[in-house]
Amino acid sequence: MLSIGITRTSAPASPLSTIRQRAGKVANLWIYESPKNRKRLTVAGDVVFMHMILLEGDPNVQNYSFVGDPFCLQGRAPREEVPGYVDVTQLNGEHTWICVKRSSIAGTGERKENVVRNLVKESASEAGAAYAEYSELELRGRELEFENWLILCGCINRAKDLPDYVELSRYLRLVRANSGIAVRTLLEEKDCDPAVMLAVIARSLQSGTAVTELRKAPFCLETVIQGRAQ
Repeated sequence: MLSIGITRTSAPASPLSTIRQRAGKVANLWIYESPKNRKRLTVAGDVVFMHMILLEGDPNVQNYSFVGDPFCLQGRAPREEVPGYVDVTQLNGEHTWICVKRSSIAGTGERKENVVRNLVKESASEAGAAYAEYSELELRGRELEFENWLILCGCINRAKDLPDYVELSRYLRLVRANSGIAVRTLLEEKDCDPAVMLAVIARSLQSGTAVTELRKAPFCLETVIQGRAQ
């Protein structure tokens, strides 16, 4: 059983207060609906945003949370025992603490970043969690995958409050009966809402119960969905 000794996950700041706190900073502010966390999240920086969206598409990730203020959304952070980080919970219950950074920060900035990362790494080890560092380097070759998951997250969010029992039953029947089936065919199924069917498709890809090529091809009507044996 993993014991996380630090529980500094605070209520998320409102986008308006975050914008005010960050006046004058140049990093882009991203506000998005997270299907895996079922709530709206705010992050700073394109690299961070891309990594969080890719976490949404990782079937091994159950959810993730921001502990402390890992992206300095509230301006200069107060002195803390452990700086902020992203706590990723895997389906098997294991945790990974993530720091997102730039691959090259020169001078004093680099030394400060190293101190911060070492503190998080040591605390993760003490808590029985794994530790990982993400930067823009891990995003190379995953740009299209990011775009696809941005679309798929939107599909889930747009139909999140709609009943899907009809679409889900039709989807399961068709996927099980075929070695591969195009999105177009699924959307043309009689008496099904195309928006809800898209959400069903996206959730199946998110959970790993179905697969398709998302790194090398855009998600579109001709995308072929394949079910996976459970």
